[in-house]
Amino acid sequence: MDNGLSKKFFVRKASIDDAEDLLKIYHDAQQLLKNLTKTQWQNNYPNIETIKSDLECESLYVVFYGLHIVGCFTLIFGDDPNYFITFDGEFLNDEKYATIHRLAVKKEYYHKGIASFIIENCIGIVKRNKLNNIRADTHEKNIYMQKLFEKFNFQKVCFINVQNDCDPRRIAYHLVFDD
Repeated sequence: MDNGLSKKFFVRKASIDDAEDLLKIYHDAQQLLKNLTKTQWQNNYPNIETIKSDLECESLYVVFYGLHIVGCFTLIFGDDPNYFITFDGEFLNDEKYATIHRLAVKKEYYHKGIASFIIENCIGIVKRNKLNNIRADTHEKNIYMQKLFEKFNFQKVCFINVQNDCDPRRIAYHLVFDD
């Protein structure tokens, strides 16, 4: 990020104490997605059960700006069942990977570079864990996420169906990077 704000951002693993803030951020994202896609995240997902599950797996992170939580993401290491069956293409390789899910930013902080900061952090975390593959997916109408992934050289590779949405078709992305 080159907007001067990045020095004030930091990331840490989430805790149950963050749940109220996370639910508000997910609500903001649900409202935005309702306007964009009409269907993505419109079935009370993500919710408190999602948060608890991500906390249990130690895969949920929060992004702070100063003392305030302004964003969140889930970074899962290991196989993602959503990616077992692909359509109209395939992933770039079968190597171990991490998956970015549930990236969301608080409404008041849209267009401030937080989503880019999150992707940069995901790449850093994955590299520190000695992997060089990241996968992600988004709805076909979610142009914001598509542009974000493409900004960081993720390649559109196929389509998948997610298990937790009434409109399950997603564009799948894959990023392979060198050490």
